[in-house]
Formats: sequence, structure tokens, C-alpha cells
Amino acid sequence: MSDNEIEEKYGDLSRIDSEQIRIMHDDRAKRLLSHKGILAKILHETVHEFKNIPVDVIKNQCIDTPIVSKESRENGDYSKGRNIESNILGEGKVFYDILFDAYLPPEYDINEKYKVIINLEAQNDNPSQYDLSTRGVYYCARMISGQKGKEFKKSDYNSIKKVYSIWICMKPPKDKRNTIEQFGMIQKNDLKKAYTDPKFYDKLEVIKLNLSNNSDSAEDGIIRSFDRLLSGINKDEKIKVLKEEFELTESEIEEEVDDMCNLSEYYYEKGEEQGIATGTIDAIRKNAKRIISCSDHEHGV
Repeated sequence: MSDNEIEEKYGDLSRIDSEQIRIMHDDRAKRLLSHKGILAKILHETVHEFKNIPVDVIKNQCIDTPIVSKESRENGDYSKGRNIESNILGEGKVFYDILFDAYLPPEYDINEKYKVIINLEAQNDNPSQYDLSTRGVYYCARMISGQKGKEFKKSDYNSIKKVYSIWICMKPPKDKRNTIEQFGMIQKNDLKKAYTDPKFYDKLEVIKLNLSNNSDSAEDGIIRSFDRLLSGINKDEKIKVLKEEFELTESEIEEEVDDMCNLSEYYYEKGEEQGIATGTIDAIRKNAKRIISCSDHEHGV
């Protein structure tokens, strides 16, 4: 891309600050992560209801059109009544990064029209004031309470749909890197044996994908796939990852490829460090422009 083309698509980079650049990266990361091929891979490897279903079946038959926070707020897209914003009187607002419904296909569905509600979050930092698993539980609680009047009415609590809050943690603590943590509900009996069908209480689960920050050391599976995709690799390598790890076709990749080079926070952070060191954010701006145009520059355009 030329400088004029870059500014026409992304605005005047000379006028943006580091926070705006971070937001630009976040928006493109959400757009890429909301691709059904990527969501299908996540469901297949982490959500037990979908583990026996092939990825291509999940992608083509099981996932409703996902909605992404920025797009939903700007365009008013509520996708079959599913609101990306949870706004409950007295509890404040919660904006989910990505939200979608997923269904078991008929041949795998032991219950009629079994549906789960999925929230996917991309977390670039590791907050010091709380644990992300607790925030995930809170998001699940909001997704459950938000079903009243939509998925169930009055006291029909058995119709509550199970919810998942899945977090891609890009910078987890060292002792949690290269792990998948899952938090759910189980039955415990203290005095004597009793049994309640899990369908009545297994209503929420939090999953944390703790990346390793090093695709060479990551084990095979979803962690390694995201380590490779979100690392500082160039356009051609990202395309290779998307085709090999997420089974996307060339035509699907073409729609996303212009923004793939923008996803890597690694490059942004390099520019920010340089800007702080020199007392200016010029390096950040220049680096953002390089990231945006890297797919063309790699081929000498």
C-alpha cells in the first residue's frame, strides 16, 4: 500500500497516539478471531460437547454468525436477539469481545436443539488486581441472567442454556504458560449418594487458553496454533498457519489477509518501547504504518 492508500483506509497515522494504535490492533484481532474457522477449532478442542464433531462440521453447521463488540456497538447488530452488551439495572454494563450461539448438529444432538452460548475474549495482559478466572465466572453469570425473557420466561429455569466464557491469554504468568484451565460446576455429596442429572446444573464453564509465548516450545494443539498465529510472523507465514492449523481455504483467507499483519502486538510494543525511550511516539506511528503495509512491502509492492 502507498502512504495515501494507508491513510485512506486507516486514517492519518501521524495524528494517532499509542492508545489508539492499541485499539486498532485489538479491533483487528477480534475480527480475525471471530472467523468461523477459528471458532470451530476452539470449540472442537476445548468444549466437550463438540469434541467428537469434525471441525468442518462445526464450522459449517453449528455456529451462528458471531457478533464482535466494536461492530455491534456501532452498527446495532444484535444477531437474532443476542446483544453483545449486557446492561442490567444496578449492575452496570459488560461488553463481550465476541459472542455467538452454537448448536449440536442433528446427528450428534441427544437433546432436541441443544444450544450453548459462547463468549470469546482476547486478553493481552495479566491483570494484577483480580484473577481472570473470577472475571470469567462473572461474565458467565451475566450471560445466564441475561437469558431471562429470551431463552426462558418466568420460572422455567430448566430452559437456561449453558454458557462458556473462553479466554485467550497471551501473556499468562510463567507457571501457567502452555496450559488449558477449565472451571465448571460439579455435584458433591457429603452424607450419602444422590444423583442429579448434570443438565440441570452444568450451566457454566470458564476456559483459559494460556499461550506459551513460544510456538517452538508449545505442545501440539490449540495453544501452539495460537502461539504461531499471534506471534510476529509475516503475512505468508500467517496464511500458512491459517491453512494448516485452522483449515481455512484460500478464498476465506483472502478476505482477512490485509489485516493479518496488524494483529501482532509484538511489533506494536517494539515501536512503543522505542517511542518511550526517545521521548516521542513517532516510532510508534511509523511502526504502525509499517505493520499495516507489511503485506505489500514483503512483495515489493
